[in-house]
Amino acid sequence: MKQERVIERDVDCRKHRKSTHLASADLDIMETEGNSLIFAIEDAYYDNLANVNGKLMEGYFVKLKGVTKHLKLNTENKDMLSVFSGNKGFGNIEKHNLKTWIGLLIELYVKRDVKYRKEIVNGIRIKPLQPVIKKEKPVFTEDKITATFDKGITIEKIKEVYTITKEIEQKYLEHGAKK
Repeated sequence: MKQERVIERDVDCRKHRKSTHLASADLDIMETEGNSLIFAIEDAYYDNLANVNGKLMEGYFVKLKGVTKHLKLNTENKDMLSVFSGNKGFGNIEKHNLKTWIGLLIELYVKRDVKYRKEIVNGIRIKPLQPVIKKEKPVFTEDKITATFDKGITIEKIKEVYTITKEIEQKYLEHGAKK
């Protein structure tokens, strides 16, 4: 199948870089396009023969949900993942095990003053505060009124767990008044 030629002029010059792994330029592009830099870790692994931009190297990597390129971890980022894993309840030894990092939620940013050899470069870092995504409460529906009321559950307790409309709340209170 023949590929169609694409010519773009109004495009960030970092967008079509040929790189095998996530780099600060990729995060800059994501941010410019309005994308969140919060990710769930889909996989974490060690590879002794990783091809990172044409160089074979060993290292620790994470696959982020929704991102094609994998992130090569430096010591600072590995330490941060171990802290998050420890916060999740894993002990001193197991928090360093890569499989405990799977499922962690992280937020990335670009640190602009990383010392690498004798140069100052941009580097990817994991923010030290782990992001929390609030889960939406399920909706309390009319078919739950009788069973919930019969268990003695108050409207305040329902609101802690469910989203409830004013109409359903009124029906719940009317149900209680009938009893």
